[in-house]
Amino acid sequence: MTGADWGAAAPALCLLGAALLAVGVDLFLPRARSWGLTEWIAYGGIVGAMGAVWGLGGGVAFDGSLTVDSLSRFISTAVLVAAMLAGIVSADALGPRRVLLPEYFALLLSSAAGMVLLVMSHDLITMFLSVEILSLALYVLCGITRADPRSNESAMKYFVLGSFASAFLLYGMALLYGATGTVFLEGMAPRLGTGTSAMALAGIGLLIAGFAFKVGAAPFHMWVPDVYEGAPTPVTAFMSVAVKAAGFGALVRILLGGLPAQAEGWGPLVATIAALTMIAGNLGALTQGSVKRMLAYSSVAHTGYALIGLAAAGAPAGRGAADGPAAALFYVGVYTVMTLGAFLFLMFAGRPATPASPAREAETYDDLNGLARRRPWAAAFMTILMVSLAGVPPTAGFFGKFTLFKSAVEADCTGLAILGVIMSVVSAAYYLRVVVAMYMKEAPHETDEEAAAGPRPDPTAGLAVGISAFLTLAFGIAPGWILETARAAADFLLR
Repeated sequence: MTGADWGAAAPALCLLGAALLAVGVDLFLPRARSWGLTEWIAYGGIVGAMGAVWGLGGGVAFDGSLTVDSLSRFISTAVLVAAMLAGIVSADALGPRRVLLPEYFALLLSSAAGMVLLVMSHDLITMFLSVEILSLALYVLCGITRADPRSNESAMKYFVLGSFASAFLLYGMALLYGATGTVFLEGMAPRLGTGTSAMALAGIGLLIAGFAFKVGAAPFHMWVPDVYEGAPTPVTAFMSVAVKAAGFGALVRILLGGLPAQAEGWGPLVATIAALTMIAGNLGALTQGSVKRMLAYSSVAHTGYALIGLAAAGAPAGRGAADGPAAALFYVGVYTVMTLGAFLFLMFAGRPATPASPAREAETYDDLNGLARRRPWAAAFMTILMVSLAGVPPTAGFFGKFTLFKSAVEADCTGLAILGVIMSVVSAAYYLRVVVAMYMKEAPHETDEEAAAGPRPDPTAGLAVGISAFLTLAFGIAPGWILETARAAADFLLR
């Protein structure tokens, strides 16, 4: 192993080093000092990892197990932005709930390190180990508020179902290894040629199923609403975007980088999953009374939209074109800031603590009634995020969907594009329901204690929501930089 090898792993090493340091500081310093220091250690690890991501040159490391390229930089940036915004709100949100913050930040950083390694992985063994690193940390994060029964249930469901998904993933990788005789992605295409054996086809199917569970795609999405609802909101916000970004990046690398000649087999499967996911996510969100569960089903629907780009790349007319993958990567990037801000808004819009009751997050639509009169800036930020998720111009959501549907039409996947447009119209019903509640409904009656407490939202959550709303508008009005970065990543894979 050379210095270049360790340099390629620097982003993950920064995160893991900060995680170990956070736990170590808590062992040797009083809690009153260590908890505040732990938070800054986490920020330092994320900033260091971001610097390493963009400061590295391209190339492979560890004998081809890791690769540093445009795709790994793009997805790693999305993961690290999500980790930073989730970390900003975590101390104020979870400290009063008796969560051990050093453990929390160590797990958050470990999960982010697994995601960064996943998108850099260039062989199946490293890829599976990365999936397990990120998954094991998330299982614990979901249940980290041990006094909350819903959090415990969330962790158990995620662990049990995630174990089955890991089994599918590992079995699919084993079959691919049996069919090709190699675990390295660049060696699979030459050995398979233009044909696909039954063993390889079964391996591809199981591998797609495993990653479909990780990103919350139908029909492997039923865990999403229960886990997202029960987990602490900062954890929900992080996993709803970062896991999808990392899993989608890995799936793009495998299918386009390792198995492009087998698109005749995986292309129709991905298209079917995309259609089912859009339908299941949007129809499920329509019936929810909980805003958090609505956003969970919404995240399922957006996974379907992103898969349209990958399906277009697998269609006969779209093979060799970067438009579909580039549009999908762009959508994953803007989805990160949109959905992260929407989940964190639930903390910002909650009720303040009183002597008679603890602070409570906004969970139902009724909790948002009249919010525009109490917290006008909060309502404005959430409105930007909702209309972007619905795909209304001039937001990033509109431009992302436009590029996806355009790439689908150009690849002769017009049916998927039409279904995406229809489902986007359906989604407006539940997104605009949030806006109606904030601006057109009467505010709930406040008790004397609540009125005396006044609107004291979590300022860090407000900062994170404001950043998300700003980026959502900025990427919609001036999408050039992020779109070109996504196109460069897609071009690199196709070459």
